[in-house]
Amino acid sequence: MIDFKKQIKLFSSRIDTGSATGLVIFCLIMIVVIFILASPPEGNVTEVPKTNNTTPVSEKFDVNDMNDKIDLHIQAQYFVLQTLKAPSTAKFPALPYEVVDLEDGRYKIISYVDSQNSFGAMLRSDWSVVMKFNTDRWHPERIVVGGKVVYDPVQAKKDKEKAIADKKKLNQEIEKAQMMIDEAQKDIKSWQ
Repeated sequence: MIDFKKQIKLFSSRIDTGSATGLVIFCLIMIVVIFILASPPEGNVTEVPKTNNTTPVSEKFDVNDMNDKIDLHIQAQYFVLQTLKAPSTAKFPALPYEVVDLEDGRYKIISYVDSQNSFGAMLRSDWSVVMKFNTDRWHPERIVVGGKVVYDPVQAKKDKEKAIADKKKLNQEIEKAQMMIDEAQKDIKSWQ
């Protein structure tokens, strides 16, 4: 049976003062070393000015640098979010899938997104964004999501110009047909 009243001696009553003093000195030295390592360096330290725009203006992105890839990927995600049916459900991969430098400040970012469609089912869609940095912000040039072009202002302009030309041609044909109908009506009246 265990005797709970009996005191248990955890430490010896005799403390070696030499080892205790050595331990205290060692701890003090470690604290000083930690402070020295944690203190900022002396000398000319230039602070980076804080701005709201995290995108560098005059700097060329390095597609081999992971931080630059992530910056480009995040900007492209913003453009893709605007095209989704349920953007609040979108889940992008943590790291960029592929970033291609197209020269002239243009970049193509290729990745995927998991998001809900209009029926609420989660679907994975591959996407690509071609974008260019102009003066103060990024501008998308082409966005493809799930194999469908959802934004292409160059193609949209061409399509609009073609539609205007087609409408003009159709109006000319309508005018020509109307003239033929008018002539036919005149002929019919002259026969009567």
